[in-house]
Amino acid sequence: GREAVTLIATSGAAVAVCFLVVHALQDPLKALLSREDEIPIVFAFSSVVVLACIGEVAGIPETLLAIVLGSALSQTVPDILEAHIRPFRDVFLILVFVFFGVTVDFTGTPPLPALAALAMLAVASKLISGVLIGKAIHGTPRAGVEIWSHTAARGEFSIALAALFGSAVVSGTVAALVLATSIAGAFLGKYGSRLLRVAGRHALQRP
Repeated sequence: GREAVTLIATSGAAVAVCFLVVHALQDPLKALLSREDEIPIVFAFSSVVVLACIGEVAGIPETLLAIVLGSALSQTVPDILEAHIRPFRDVFLILVFVFFGVTVDFTGTPPLPALAALAMLAVASKLISGVLIGKAIHGTPRAGVEIWSHTAARGEFSIALAALFGSAVVSGTVAALVLATSIAGAFLGKYGSRLLRVAGRHALQRP
């Protein structure tokens, strides 16, 4: 209703302001972020904290503002900024997923057969979409099998989104599906070459 419209309008305005400010201060930001001392790191962390405070006051998701900030700063010197932030990204990303993993409640998840069926459906849907994309773009289902072997696993961010906005049943189910499809994705990534050979032989045998 009205709250959703207000949130969308506020978020859109925040995105526009963020990009406009970065664009207007592009040259000073390039000079600041190109420094070889600790100033770029302090600036990055301070910017995230300030945006988080703004998001808390305005009712805008902090994750959205963080992504917008990164996208806006990519107009400056993204390679240098990435080099500064990458070590912290690896540490904090792991902590974030540990936190969401702790908050997941598996007591309300569906029975194991239902979870297995959902996991198989998730992997099969990736196979179907991969084959369709492979035939449409590359003209062969073999390319689709390769796409499938690399994309079968569901993203870990699904757990974060479910934990933030879903109920205990939803977050537990999504977490279980992510674990199951991640295991399937690991096997598909390891044995993807064999699957490609099988798909190639099948394509050659077809008239």
